[in-house]
Amino acid sequence: MCTKNNLVAGVVFATALIAGASVPLSGAQAVSYSQNFNDLGFAGASFTSAVGDNNNEKYSDPTIQFYQAANFAGWTFTGSGDPGSTFFQAFDRRGAFSDGAILLNENGPGTASYTVTGLAPNSLFQLSFLVYGDNRPGGQWGLNVSVNGGAPVNYNGIIGAAGSNPGTTETLSAFSDNSGSAILLFAQTGSVGEGSPIIDDVAVSQTPLPAALPLFASGGALLGLLGWRRKRKLAA
Repeated sequence: MCTKNNLVAGVVFATALIAGASVPLSGAQAVSYSQNFNDLGFAGASFTSAVGDNNNEKYSDPTIQFYQAANFAGWTFTGSGDPGSTFFQAFDRRGAFSDGAILLNENGPGTASYTVTGLAPNSLFQLSFLVYGDNRPGGQWGLNVSVNGGAPVNYNGIIGAAGSNPGTTETLSAFSDNSGSAILLFAQTGSVGEGSPIIDDVAVSQTPLPAALPLFASGGALLGLLGWRRKRKLAA
């Protein structure tokens, strides 16, 4: 219900907009969810990799310990091959933990999925993530990203030398469902030369409805009503 004070304030606000005044609106994007995969809860059973595999596009000659990706913090990983989806840790040369990410291995093929909740229902949101290639320079990685079972968006790249690429942040827009949820699915695809994508820093953000819009709507409605009543009196 609109109170009299709200309507008066709305008229003032709407009048200011009509007059061309600059009225601040709260439209900044708010991060609803983020995951950097640095928690060791993502590390399942460990396995030993070849010495030559301890590199990728982002890191040159680090000490990397590979693990099967463990379902953790709402994330689900699949991949029937060996190793399938793989969680890896990147260490510096002193052996201190510095970074974690998910390698979606071409042998699986590997997939990673998560359901984001708490979004505005049936509303646009932005999904961003970091992606780079694994330890097969010259190979090609492919990645399909889909939301709520919709048509996937494809990303791909040629893998460069170790340490040559800090990663690319990709961003796409999608809609939440009726409950304000969004099922995110990352799936390896289109591998050439054993190339695999590595994902990290997944984030979901949504631009909230500007707080002033309801006020503007009420003010605009009242201005319209007053204009109609005035015309009615003139016509009488």
